[in-house]
Amino acid sequence: SSERTFQLISQVAGRAGRGELAGRIIVQTLVPTPPAILCAARHAYKTFARAESEERSELGYPPHGRRIRVVLEDEEEARVQACAASTAATLRERLTPAGIQVLGPAPAPLERLRNRWRHNLLLKAARDGRGLGLAKALLKDLCAQISRPRIAVDVDPWNML
Repeated sequence: SSERTFQLISQVAGRAGRGELAGRIIVQTLVPTPPAILCAARHAYKTFARAESEERSELGYPPHGRRIRVVLEDEEEARVQACAASTAATLRERLTPAGIQVLGPAPAPLERLRNRWRHNLLLKAARDGRGLGLAKALLKDLCAQISRPRIAVDVDPWNML
């Protein structure tokens, strides 16, 4: 989200004052101290990129680690919860020895969308992607076997909503 914040503020600032008149933007926030906001205000792209890369490295986020988001959704909440729990257990059993961490299941941030209940699983792998081939094969098999709830897989997701 910090990368997106920096990108949006920089984009707006770049559009302000393009003509003969000087421009100015005002960012209203309750928390003005995050690096994304401070660096965007100073047009300090390299400083922001360096800090963001260091933080991502510490947390193992892409590009310093790999992620797979699995979203299960259905009109019946109980079906989603049960399938998410059993899917997580299966994935943990098979992927933990391969070095993949399985987080969840947990309700999605937008738990109910278009009358469908949603739960997330998150798979975390090392930068080298060790174990991702096995994870993708298991998820492909699960998607083929399970018609309900619907399962969506997103490798290195850009958005977690």
